Amino acid sequence: NAVPRDTLVVSVKDHGALGDGTTDDTSAINAAVGSLPAAGGTLFFPPGNYLLNGSSTIALSKPITVKGASQVASSIRIGSSFTGTEAFTVTSDDVVFEGI
Repeated sequence: NAVPRDTLVVSVKDHGALGDGTTDDTSAINAAVGSLPAAGGTLFFPPGNYLLNGSSTIALSKPITVKGASQVASSIRIGSSFTGTEAFTVTSDDVVFEGI
């Protein structure tokens, strides 16, 4: 699916996420979310296996489309050291997950 031209797209890799399946990407993903304006945008996960392995969650408090390259190419995994209660905290309308 194409992203509308007027939508800001932020790649989690531009904020330090590695997507290697072993490095905790939580902080980098939260930094990418934080870089989106209040109006929201698209949080893009290029191909990779993104690991959440700490105590923080990903807070989605603005309209965001969380978009992967495809369901087989991009994944988010909860690691064995994750101590949070939920991977994502959604407090905004219009949060959509696609291709991840």
